[in-house]
Amino acid sequence: MSTGASQVKYGLLFLLVHTILIKSIFDVYFTSPLVIGAPPISVSLSPPAERLVLFIADGLRADLFFSRNETNHLYSPFLHNIIQTQGSWGVSHTRVPTETRPGHVALIAGFYEDVSAVTRGWQDNPVEFDSLFNRSRRTFSWGSAEVLLMFAKGTSIAKVNVSTTVDLDFGLEDSSVLDEWVFNEIEQMFENAQLNSTLAFELRKNKLVFFLHLIGLDANGHSHRPNSPQYLNNIAVVDQGVKRVVRLFEDFYEDNSTAYVYTSDHGMTNWGSHGAGHPHETLTPLVCWGAGIRPPLVPLTELYLHVDRDGVSLEGRIDVNQADITPLMSVLIGLPFPVNSIGKLPLKYLNTSDLFKAEAIKSNALSILRQMELKENAVRESSFSAFYSPFPSLTPSKQVDFVRRISVAINKQQYNKAISLSEELIALSISALKYFHDYNKLFLYILVTSIFILWILYCVLLLLNLTISLVPKSTQLTRINYKVLLLSGLISTLMLYLKSSDISHYLYSLLAALLLSLVYPQLHIVYRIPWSIKLTTILSSFLFLILIWVMVAGFHYRQVFSLGLIILAFWPYLYTDLITCHVTRPVTILWTLVCCVCSVFPILSVDAKTVNYPIVIVAGVSTFLICIWLSTTRYPLNRKLLSLQSLLLLICIVNVAAVYTTLSLGLGTHLISRIASWCVLLISIFIPILSSHDLDNNFFHSWLSLYCPYILLSISHEALFSLLFPILLYIWLLLESIIDSRESSQCTSWVLTHYIANIPSEQNHQLSSRYVRRALFIAFFGLLGFFGTGNIASVNTFDIASVYAFITLYSPFTMGLLLIVKIGIPLLMVGNAFNLLIVTTQSRRSLLFLLVLIICDFMALHFFFMITDEGSWLQIGTSISHYVIAMGMILGITLITALASIYVNVDVQDYLRMKQQ
Repeated sequence: MSTGASQVKYGLLFLLVHTILIKSIFDVYFTSPLVIGAPPISVSLSPPAERLVLFIADGLRADLFFSRNETNHLYSPFLHNIIQTQGSWGVSHTRVPTETRPGHVALIAGFYEDVSAVTRGWQDNPVEFDSLFNRSRRTFSWGSAEVLLMFAKGTSIAKVNVSTTVDLDFGLEDSSVLDEWVFNEIEQMFENAQLNSTLAFELRKNKLVFFLHLIGLDANGHSHRPNSPQYLNNIAVVDQGVKRVVRLFEDFYEDNSTAYVYTSDHGMTNWGSHGAGHPHETLTPLVCWGAGIRPPLVPLTELYLHVDRDGVSLEGRIDVNQADITPLMSVLIGLPFPVNSIGKLPLKYLNTSDLFKAEAIKSNALSILRQMELKENAVRESSFSAFYSPFPSLTPSKQVDFVRRISVAINKQQYNKAISLSEELIALSISALKYFHDYNKLFLYILVTSIFILWILYCVLLLLNLTISLVPKSTQLTRINYKVLLLSGLISTLMLYLKSSDISHYLYSLLAALLLSLVYPQLHIVYRIPWSIKLTTILSSFLFLILIWVMVAGFHYRQVFSLGLIILAFWPYLYTDLITCHVTRPVTILWTLVCCVCSVFPILSVDAKTVNYPIVIVAGVSTFLICIWLSTTRYPLNRKLLSLQSLLLLICIVNVAAVYTTLSLGLGTHLISRIASWCVLLISIFIPILSSHDLDNNFFHSWLSLYCPYILLSISHEALFSLLFPILLYIWLLLESIIDSRESSQCTSWVLTHYIANIPSEQNHQLSSRYVRRALFIAFFGLLGFFGTGNIASVNTFDIASVYAFITLYSPFTMGLLLIVKIGIPLLMVGNAFNLLIVTTQSRRSLLFLLVLIICDFMALHFFFMITDEGSWLQIGTSISHYVIAMGMILGITLITALASIYVNVDVQDYLRMKQQ
């Protein structure tokens, strides 16, 4: 890594390997479950209903739907009257991620998208999929554009009519007006039908779907929390709106041939977020009534004799999986099942003959079986016949036998037997779909693991090549053994070609071959190390891995970082010079104090974080007072720049107070506040570039520049953490510089630049314990920057209030970008400290970077092994998120270090020459 050309080669290889490793998780775990080319199948008998009305109350929780107010009255009396006298009901169980897009896809298309589809946008589908709307004669839809346009994209304009509300604004005092708009639009449509014969003719046709997307509850839940008066009142508003719509349909058609379905895409936590797997997020209400729906079997007097812990009745309740609602709606109005649907028809909701139920569940089973057959054929064609293993419980002969037995049972009027066989076939077909979907997972798993191990081994060999004097200097680790590369590449390519494998399989195989060709010629380095060094290295490596696993534990238990900070608080006491010197003793004491205070934050709960703007204001005022104090000291700071940043900080404090006040009054955020926030964000990016090349100047001005936008994105104690975190980093840099200084026992300053000339550069050219210590510190601080105030769940269910200072209109891209900025700011502080550490201690950047890289890669490899696709959906999502964070931290530290170099614009030699002059 001595030349620029070599650094470019290493950099490109680093990016290639880690980009492919990040991509690998999408190929192993996030591949689309869709089967392309399955035929549509429908029930051959006449349907019980002519049309379907689908109400989706976005963000409605099951427990709050069934709750009562302080006067013991229900918030939704009309729908509860339906439950008691006319229809069937239950709880719909959603899957993680509990977001708007996957929830609607499950309800309307009947399958669960892979988790990565959430990141693809709301209006654009990662792949085209079939839906209930696509199978209808025509669908009339009202509501939020983000949902309606997603399902309209794959159909003709004549198939789906879309009427969208205005942009969703979370700053509204009461978002129920958005639902009122939907109900008014439907009322207007029926009024127009009285005068427009063409519209009236269209409305009289069968196989119609009317879709009402009601976004008000979701908006009120985000803005005011689910237990707020606005949210609970919105439940009542929707209930009365549903009553109006039902009256409109019954008065217009007068044929009792309309079926109604009322449900939600997801629930919401008590703090107004969703996305994870808490029961408040995964349990949603389901109420069905009208044509083809079974009336209640439980008398009204017995309905609430037994309830669960949330007050939901256990009598007469029929729970379903969310995707099961799709085949129910298809059967009610005689539509073919969406070809990608894997939902199981809930027969208990139907009020039809036993023959119809048997034929319906048979068609449901055949629809899923056809998908499984296509999946099986695709896997068989891409496998060596000698090694192919079919799904044992549903071989081709067993498939034929199942269908024959079901048909025979129906012909003999043994409907219960036919239903039982069909349900068994559905369960086996879904299991077979998963089996064939995961058929090549082991092969990919081995390939990706090989890439990980070869890459880590390559980094270790590179580290040895750079530091051990016994290795000849002529050794070039970029030299490729082309014989190994050619042989391994040809073998893997030939095998994949014969298997008709996906192109991504070629990519992983060739990368493994490339790394093998790089590692193999360099293995002799290990044999040239004396055994005494090998033994020490093995023991040190074992301790090194233990410390990495301790940090890994912090992913699962944030309290580990609190324990780590308390232990680190006493680290400087290992150096007696730091304690005896009258100057460094206060530094050591301050380090201990700040570590102990920072250790409080990982203990604080983030799952129930409430908006607390006064804490944010206190943190801002404290930082402003620090700026005033710095302006009165002899620290080498740019006074004019400090004054400008103090002014920006004051603007941020006033802006946060203004946002807090206006939101408390229900007025939303003012345009001036939002403009000011964006201006502060943009100005803060460029301010540090104006600072001088002095180390302390760079650190403090870059910190203040990062803190200004961070405080605008804060809603609680994270503002205090971002005040203390850079102080912790600065003291650490100071201690590292003092320890490396020749005169640590006689130091006379708290300024970083004082120690540069006192550090002998030759002592930092070889790998030593100080490098390992610094690498572990950097990795620890990088994780602390994320887990200090959050965890996986807090990101997945982040509070929209965090971005109110910038935007209140619903915009997933902008809000997501601001969330990334908020997460990235503490990491940018760590990257800033990394660059400063290189300068102050005159360390070799390549050595330190390789050590940090090895630490992060070991953590990523650990989490790759820990990824699971079994258990609860929360466990699955968390295991995947851990891997993505570990891999993202590797690329993030690289990118952030590069960005931070803009802030740390210091040339050591220039500084030393200036000091000598």
